Amino acid sequence: MKRFPLICTIWLVASCPSWAGDQGGRFLEFQYPGGKDTKTYDLNTMQIIQPGRFTIVSTTIDNPDVMRFELKVLDTLRSHCARPEGKYPAPADLLTLGPPNMPVQNIEVRSTTLYGSSRSKLVEWQYPYTRLALFNNQPRSLFLHCNDHQDFSEVQNLFINGMRQKHLYDCKRGLSGSFVDENNATTKAITGLVRKGTLDYKYYLSVCRAVTHEAPYVPE
Repeated sequence: MKRFPLICTIWLVASCPSWAGDQGGRFLEFQYPGGKDTKTYDLNTMQIIQPGRFTIVSTTIDNPDVMRFELKVLDTLRSHCARPEGKYPAPADLLTLGPPNMPVQNIEVRSTTLYGSSRSKLVEWQYPYTRLALFNNQPRSLFLHCNDHQDFSEVQNLFINGMRQKHLYDCKRGLSGSFVDENNATTKAITGLVRKGTLDYKYYLSVCRAVTHEAPYVPE
């Protein structure tokens, strides 16, 4: 619950990739639909398993305006840790991404169980922007466990440095997959067929061409 549901989300909208202009073509960069964040594949992390099948690491990082917004929200939630349980109006200066187009909810402070034993305060606020929403415009929330100082640092670092994820691509069979942990063995990849019309399909085409220098298999 303390992590974001957006991890592993595949958007059903196409986007156009572009090569980074420096580093000799080392990076393959994609802009997410709606301009929320950018996904960058580092070709130097590629490890070949067999011809046409390899793993590679990407980093997804917020665009500057979203990063500033989320860091401000995180600081505000931390400041609410000192308050009693209850619901509090969200400060107007949180709305740095412009007029909200979703309902502005209260910041909620409540008690929860941390790591299955000790009690902790949990602070939550829902983002009031469809730009940051999940599928079907479901609002996305930011959670902070007040008694876990590591939690604050981890979330802050995630916003600043981006989220790394290891992927598996099989360019001869139309397969793509991802790993829960970057250190997992290749057999631990959660893999499936790529589907036309998805953003994952665009990634598959571009990354496979960049690595194998040939057109990948296109599933029917």
